[in-house]
Amino acid sequence: MIPRRIASLSSATSCSSPGNRIALRSFLRPIPSSLQTTRLTHSNHHHSSNPTPEEQLKIDSAQEWLDQLTPAVIPKSILDVKFIRSSGPGGQKVNKTSSKAMIHINGLGWIPDLVKSHLLQNNFRYLNKFQSGFTLADDTTRSREDNLSKCLEKFIQEIKQSVKFRSKIKEEDLEKWKNVRKKTNEERLKEKHKKSDKKASRRDNKKVDYY
Repeated sequence: MIPRRIASLSSATSCSSPGNRIALRSFLRPIPSSLQTTRLTHSNHHHSSNPTPEEQLKIDSAQEWLDQLTPAVIPKSILDVKFIRSSGPGGQKVNKTSSKAMIHINGLGWIPDLVKSHLLQNNFRYLNKFQSGFTLADDTTRSREDNLSKCLEKFIQEIKQSVKFRSKIKEEDLEKWKNVRKKTNEERLKEKHKKSDKKASRRDNKKVDYY
């Protein structure tokens, strides 16, 4: 049995008379504009706000780590390296020798939190399916050592390209912004005092002397 409310809604949608269109509109009320504005304002504030000094310190530290990142930074204790038979270029010999480098990096603890969050949020291509480490492979040459080196270099380069922080505000730009804000505040206070003086003048003119 169809509930009465659903049946009435169905009949309202199937009819095209003005009365039924009004009835249908009452069911499909839009989201209040005040809620939409609040949500949009909050989102804009979140993305446009400048980092606090503490946050900027963490960003600077993470950027410094990225700038100095090399394969040597990866702890050897979490590296699991294997060589398997390659299907890449090199003729028949390539299928007889295990030259393809396979690397598993177990754990993310060696990476700063800010860099790590960027990699996780952007689904970094070398992350394993559990997002608990990385899986790398390379078989571009016949040499184990070359493939291992290329594998790690490619991994490091990919991290540096994937993680980008907002550039730090220049000191001169910050000083200009402070001066503009100071001037704006001074003009606002002047305007406020001017309006206050006008109100006081009107009150004085309305006073009556009883001498």
